[in-house]
Amino acid sequence: MRRVHANTALFVDEQGKIMSYRTFSIISNVQWLIILFLVFSHLITFFLFSTVPTYSMYPSMNRGTWCIGTYDLSSLHRGDIVTFFPYAERSDSFMPIAVFLQVASGDELYIKRVMGLPGDTVAVKNGQLIINGTPLEEPYINGDYIYYDMDEITLTSDEYFMMGDNRNNSLDSHVLGPIPESHLCSKVLWYISPPVDWS
Repeated sequence: MRRVHANTALFVDEQGKIMSYRTFSIISNVQWLIILFLVFSHLITFFLFSTVPTYSMYPSMNRGTWCIGTYDLSSLHRGDIVTFFPYAERSDSFMPIAVFLQVASGDELYIKRVMGLPGDTVAVKNGQLIINGTPLEEPYINGDYIYYDMDEITLTSDEYFMMGDNRNNSLDSHVLGPIPESHLCSKVLWYISPPVDWS
């Protein structure tokens, strides 16, 4: 499939058989499709591609923001943005295809910011988030005042407290409660607004 017959528009395969340009083109395209499929299959083994479905992470992320996340959750820190299943554990196999199947079957995938780590004490008082008795400075949130209070709770060794940056319009741990580690899906590494917001 690498040679062109000297005086024709036909292609010659490795066995010396002449084939038409159309056949050559189909074979070439199939080869590229296989390569692209293998590359994509490799990528989704390590990364989760998703979009933000609501305005709960505004202004950091708008609705429709494109995200790439890693399945490596070994080093989560306060302030990291993660995806998780609020009402269900992630699949035991935790393979990328399992995540897509969970979402397709109706399990919602949320995206929020990690504010409370295992063992932390979390509360909301006088419009501020309090972690281990200390009010947090949060320049990334929408507005400078939280309109609700929340009694102090202490997270267990496998719980995280998730909050949206749009604090007053976010269904997060102040309603759902702490999120078990077994519900976490991915840590967001990179995100960008959709083209409609670029202006």
